[in-house]
Amino acid sequence: MRSNSPQRSTSTDHPRNQPRLTQDNFAQLWRLIAFARPYKWQLVIGIVSVVVASSLQIIFPLLIRDLFNTAFTHTGNNPDLPNINRIVVILLIVFLSQAGFNFVRVYFLGLVGERVVADLRKKLFSHLLGLSIPFFEERKTGEITSRLTSDVGTVQGLVAQDLAQFVTQLITLVGGLSVLIVINLQLTLVMLAVIPGIIIAGAYFGTRLKRISTRFQDRVADANASAEEAIAGIRVVQSFTAEQNEREHYGQLIDSSFDQARLRVLYRSFFVPSIILAVFTGITIVLWFGGRQVLTGNLLPGDLIAFLLLTIFVAGSVGSFTNLYAQLQQALGASYRIFELLDINTDLSQPKNPRNLKQVHGHISIDGVTFFYKDRPFTPTLKDLTLEACPGEVIALVGPSGAGKSTLITLIPRFYDPTKGSIQLDGIDLRSLETRLLRGHIGIVPKETTLFSGSIASNIRYGRPTASESELLAAAESANAHSFISRFPDGYNTLVGERGIKLSGGQRQRISIARALLKDPRILILDEATSSLDSESESLVQAALETLMRGRTTFIIAHRLSTIVNSDRIVVLDEGRIVQTGTHLELVNKSGLYRELYGKQMDH
Repeated sequence: MRSNSPQRSTSTDHPRNQPRLTQDNFAQLWRLIAFARPYKWQLVIGIVSVVVASSLQIIFPLLIRDLFNTAFTHTGNNPDLPNINRIVVILLIVFLSQAGFNFVRVYFLGLVGERVVADLRKKLFSHLLGLSIPFFEERKTGEITSRLTSDVGTVQGLVAQDLAQFVTQLITLVGGLSVLIVINLQLTLVMLAVIPGIIIAGAYFGTRLKRISTRFQDRVADANASAEEAIAGIRVVQSFTAEQNEREHYGQLIDSSFDQARLRVLYRSFFVPSIILAVFTGITIVLWFGGRQVLTGNLLPGDLIAFLLLTIFVAGSVGSFTNLYAQLQQALGASYRIFELLDINTDLSQPKNPRNLKQVHGHISIDGVTFFYKDRPFTPTLKDLTLEACPGEVIALVGPSGAGKSTLITLIPRFYDPTKGSIQLDGIDLRSLETRLLRGHIGIVPKETTLFSGSIASNIRYGRPTASESELLAAAESANAHSFISRFPDGYNTLVGERGIKLSGGQRQRISIARALLKDPRILILDEATSSLDSESESLVQAALETLMRGRTTFIIAHRLSTIVNSDRIVVLDEGRIVQTGTHLELVNKSGLYRELYGKQMDH
């Protein structure tokens, strides 16, 4: 059972997912509409078509009035057939014109809606890629992708449909009321008596629908995050026979979202019949009062029929406004989460006037660096650490787990900034450099290689997409990868699967090395690049690493100390401090933590 497993946190546990209903929501609405600005002419054409089509709809009841008045007035042996024929022809022209303008409206507004959604997704994704690493450590992947998909999809209807509906119903309401007043003021006042009830019901249900919709989207995001984790770690799930636990956990989250969806359906179930009841009550009153006026001769039959049709149009527009209000509330709930992400700024400040690096030598100076993680503000991971790496020098970082090795190397490409102290490249503080420029000179070969679904060639070219075929082959050969790649039927066009799952660990690692070689960085970071490989794969990868490190400033974290004995310098860390430095021979021949660690490995 899931109750016996560690409980996962959900996005709804955090107060940031509970939006407050303030006037800022409408500022978010205008921000959404602003995305349509590049397509203003398509939007104008669509809106004009809406205006014309809606105006033609108001003409329809007036033509029906003339038709019936003509029919009832000229009866018996004196029918006015030419006039009736003329009215019918005009009706057909109105219907045909309305259909044409509705086509233009649906096409252009639908096109604008699709473009706005595409632009919003691209902007959100682009913004996410620019955020710092801590942001992604604090949020689940499934939650973020839910914002890109379901939340953005929710706001699509606002531009593609709701805007057109608003204009249509506004013209119908204003135009219809105007004509009703002209036809019969007294009957119009009777009809208007039921409208306040419709508006109150719409406001009541709309507000609650927004709250429910927000909670529903949050529950869906939690379920997406759970599914993402389980699918990404499917081998672990199956190896621990935890399939039933995952099914139950995902089922609980889906059931939770279903509870909110059911509540939303319940409110809509009350909402729609309430509006329909109010509308038909109004129609019944109009028929009763209008029928009495026809019998007394104060109203022509055609006028009553036109009045009845216009009453239906006006009541429908009022009902549509309440429904549009409910949809607006849902879109505001989704837009809250979208703009919440867009408004997050990276923790890494960018220099206003970045320094230039004309030629990178690879001289790294770490000066008095202290570092705290945000969730551990009273426990420093690095403590007043000072270290210098000369151009082309190979420095190995060793120490027990939790000593700060991985934290130190994440500061060099500026995934984090030091809490105190500074790190310099060729004498320039990293915070004075453009982050993209800095990282362009750094290559990283991690312990867990990340390959992207696609071909082997596209993965190797990831660091330098413009590389030629000969450069690609040279990098693969230097990484000892060309031989196994050539044995595949599709060679370099072989698809690696999601996260490179179709390749072995050694093959993935050699492709990662080829990728770093092709990038040709001045600074290299190897984070336990051979720790999870078998002996044969390790020897091939180690040989490739030797080629990769040649002439580059290199920082190595190695679990197997035998792989770093040839390093220019070994730096031993313990509890965030440097406790020893020297070559392998110097350190192994004097007492200290390094000899202790090395001895334990040799004993095994």
